[in-house]
Order: sequence, then C-alpha cells, then structure tokens
Amino acid sequence: FMPDQTFAPVFKDHVELFDFAGAVVEPVIKEIDAQWLALEKDGHEHFMLKEIYEQRAVIHKSIRLYRSMGTALWQQLGIDPEEIKTLKKIIFVACGTSAHAGSIAEFFFEELCGMRAETKLASEFRYRPLFSDSDVLYVAISQSGETADTLEAIRFLKEHNQRVVVLTNVASSTMVRESDGFLLTHAGPEVAVASTKAFSTQVAALLWLAYRFAFERGLLSYADFEIAQDDILVAAEMLETALEDTKHTIIEELAPKYAQYEKAIFLGRHSGIPFAQEAALKLKEIAYVFAQAFPAGELKHGPLALIDQQTPVFLFSHPDPVMYQKLLASAQEIKARKGKILAFLFEGQDELSALVDDRLVFPLGSVHSSIIVMTGVMQLLMYTLARLRGCEIDKPRNLAKSVTVE
Repeated sequence: FMPDQTFAPVFKDHVELFDFAGAVVEPVIKEIDAQWLALEKDGHEHFMLKEIYEQRAVIHKSIRLYRSMGTALWQQLGIDPEEIKTLKKIIFVACGTSAHAGSIAEFFFEELCGMRAETKLASEFRYRPLFSDSDVLYVAISQSGETADTLEAIRFLKEHNQRVVVLTNVASSTMVRESDGFLLTHAGPEVAVASTKAFSTQVAALLWLAYRFAFERGLLSYADFEIAQDDILVAAEMLETALEDTKHTIIEELAPKYAQYEKAIFLGRHSGIPFAQEAALKLKEIAYVFAQAFPAGELKHGPLALIDQQTPVFLFSHPDPVMYQKLLASAQEIKARKGKILAFLFEGQDELSALVDDRLVFPLGSVHSSIIVMTGVMQLLMYTLARLRGCEIDKPRNLAKSVTVE
C-alpha cells in the first residue's frame, strides 16, 4: 500500500518508495489472491453479460456468509449491538450506482427499523455543514473501496469524530483500513465498468443489514428474521428465473423496438425511484442515450411536457397496492398524451398491463425484495439496447471502473 504523498520508481525486479522530501519510506506489503487476473468471459460476449448472470450466485454467497457471522458481525462493524437499539438515524454516503443502492436502502431502514435514513452524495458531502450527533451511524458505500469522493467524505467524518462503517467489495481497500468497521459484499471481481452484480449485492447486503438491525431493536422475532433472510435468497433465485423467462422477449422484440430512441424517461415511486435512476444511469453509461429518471409523482409538475412519441417511458411498478394505484394513474396520464410505455410490473397488475405498450412481468414477492427480482432483467435490457446500438459495452467511452480522483 502506498501512503499518501509518496512516489515509487518501479524497476524490473523491485520497487522503491519515497516521500515528497526524498526520504525512503518502508512499504506495507500484503499478499493478495490474484486469480482475478485470469478472468474469462466464460462464453459470454461481454463481461457485463457474464456478470449479470452471476448475480444469483454472489447474492447467495454473501447472505450465507452474513448468516454464519453471528455476533462476530458487531466486532467487524466496530459497533456494540446495544448501540443499535438507540440509533436514531443512518446516513449513507456514496456516488453513482452505490448512491442508488443507498437510496433504495433508505426505505429498508425506515420501514423495518423505525430509523430515519438519508443518502448523501459523497462528491457534495464535504461542502455542506456537518451536524454532529452521537446517535447517527454513517455508512459509506463503494464497490472498489477506493472511490475518491467517498474516501474524502470518510476522512472528513473522521476528522469530526463521527463513526463510519464501510460497505465494499474489496477487503484490502483504503476505505476498510480507514473506517471504524466494514461489511464486505462478496460479488467477486467485476470487470465491466457499468456495475451489475456489485449493485445487486449491495442492495441485498443492505436489506440483510436492515433485517439484522430490526432484530436487534426488538422489531423482528428470530423466526421472522430467519424467514426474511430466506426471502433474500428466494429473490436472488427469482432474479435468475426472470432472466431466463424474459431474455428471448428482450432480445427479439423489445430491444430492437427501443434501441432506435435517442432519449428516454424513467419513472418509479417509493424504492422504485432510485431504481429508475439506476436504470437510467445504465442506459446512459453503456448505450449513450440521454435518459432522465423522475419520481412518478412529479410527472405533472413539469416532466409531462416532455412526453411525445419519440420519448419512450420506462415505468417501474411496485408491489404495494397504494404505490401501484399511483403508478397506474401516472401511466394513464402518459397514454392520454400518446406516450409509449414499457412497464416492469408484477403478476396480477392487469390494469397496468392492459394499458401499456410493452411489459415485462415479474412474480409478486415481498415489498422490499422486489427490487432485487427486477434488477437482472433491467440490466439485460439496457445491455441489449447498447449491443444493438453498436456500443463498446465493457469499457464505455470517457469512464473508468474506479473513480480515484475528485
């Protein structure tokens, strides 16, 4: 590991390390498993496609490992479990896809744990006032554990004596070393720049953590906690099944139809809002299509002016009956203006299904795990759109896998 403000000449058989004054620095060396260097696509056309299909396995691996941790979880997080009972607020700090995972998790912690929850963009975090509070837990989320904006936010919080834990995919990362504690996702190496399995594993890990907090706070019995953990595993199975059930429709019907458009609108409600933002980000990243996500409830407050036959709407439904009725009303507003809708909806939502132009239908699971179920199909659709548009999918222009400068 290179400390800050050092440089290293690299020779054929050794490395030398110096600080900026020219003094020799003794490096900290740790052996790592470099098997990822030999990663192959395993017959898939792109790494992104391979990683979409790995999601069930990596979510299962993560949840099984969390279940086996027992009380060791609190030592790793650096938290006394008794403190969980008095926490009043959890704040997620992240960028990009990880921020979307945090925004989805807000609903988990508010509804399951009775805690206030917020997500802050790390790139803006240090430039606003910090209100210190002892009953707040900060959770920094990063796939690589090296994201520059998020790392600086952690350092800012530590300077102000705030407690920070990290959710990341890399045990040897700088964030793990500089935080108070950590929880690892076990997504394995992700080669494609646009995140797929790392995102879904973050969502699954945060949902599991919310259930664990709810159990510790006395809001969930042990039996219900066991059922809840099983529900996440079932959601991962449903994700994979949905991929198999819809792939031919996506490849042969939907992608050829929607690949022609140069702009798109994404709508959701509740946890579907950050999910819509993530879907729009995927389309921007890999297909270079201008895509904007809105809360569906804001449609009549301006975005409705954008509806026309050249701007398709990707609508993400919700299993909650109240949210569903609200989304149905938004769809009616769009169709009244001759807009085109591709809806992600759940079994039994027949009125919405009959209204929209195209649909992808998912089995009805729990309110909180439904996001996981839809994830793979959403990613496969965006991947296929980019492929038909001839884009460089694994390494989209102007982007890097890990953002290591602000």
